[in-house]
Amino acid sequence: DPNELVTGEHSGLANEAMPGALRRTGIHLVASDASRTPNQTPLGSALTIPRHPMNVYYNTATKAEQLDEYNYLYFENCASSATTTCLTAPATWEQYLGQESSIMMRHILTNDPRPHYAHQANLAEDRILFSVLDDVVARYRASFKVPLVQPTMTEVGKELARRATWNSAVAAGLVSASIADGVVTLKSSVDLAIPVTTTVNARLGFFSFGQRYGDERSGWFSLRSSRTAKLRTTSIY
Repeated sequence: DPNELVTGEHSGLANEAMPGALRRTGIHLVASDASRTPNQTPLGSALTIPRHPMNVYYNTATKAEQLDEYNYLYFENCASSATTTCLTAPATWEQYLGQESSIMMRHILTNDPRPHYAHQANLAEDRILFSVLDDVVARYRASFKVPLVQPTMTEVGKELARRATWNSAVAAGLVSASIADGVVTLKSSVDLAIPVTTTVNARLGFFSFGQRYGDERSGWFSLRSSRTAKLRTTSIY
């Protein structure tokens, strides 16, 4: 997508010439490191897409290399902190896979749309990236029947922007919702896109609401300032 940009090692984001370059080339979304800036931020007229780093390192292509680097960082040369828990013994390959896939699963199960990133080296030799991804998919499929959805970078950008606006409105007390007799009533003091997840039979007037995912429907509902919308959560037919 010509609107998107991923730079090597997320370089250039602090360059004062970057916003102008993005504007001139028509780029609206640029990848960033979620461990440094977890929230979407403006970069001139563009917005960042924070991506989760993985413990699959840029300089590793084999299982032996990956374990050596992992155990050096988390066992041999580790200092415990609020964000780091040191190992008490070197990790085996199976222990490493379990830990790394658990981190990714937490992101998935908390509805975190931010993508993960890895490196070209991880696709060579032992293809260690696929080992991690295969373990994540296997664990997901063992617990869920609904599909695992991977939004595009553009879709993630739109989702993050909507969530930021929504969170600000909630914090400011500009929106409210109530439910009575199977009807959800939404009110907002400003023009606002509201995230709603409800039953599969939900209706907005005579029309189905949002997109179906398993036994639920979800989506963003646009509500004009000072208007009220009613969403019926049970079928009237």
